[in-house]
Amino acid sequence: MEWGQTPFTGKPVNGVYKLVDIEGIPVMKESEAKLTYSARKKIFRNFKDGQIQADRLGLISENPGNEEPLLQLVMQGGKTLQPPETLNKIRQGTTV
Repeated sequence: MEWGQTPFTGKPVNGVYKLVDIEGIPVMKESEAKLTYSARKKIFRNFKDGQIQADRLGLISENPGNEEPLLQLVMQGGKTLQPPETLNKIRQGTTV
């Protein structure tokens, strides 16, 4: 078993892991069939009248304008930077 493909529960994990940066140096997998930009990215959420309209993938350095960046730093150097969100808050953020 190769770690990362099947956890100890024996059930496969649905997800994709792409390495884009090693200590600040961009890296990418080369493939003729795919094109991947080697840069750190984040997700921006667009709202209209308080309702979620769309999510967009952008570069980590982008200015979100009127969009809300969804990724936030929560730990650094092994220390939490903000209190955990309540289950209700998490539920509200994931319901479309």
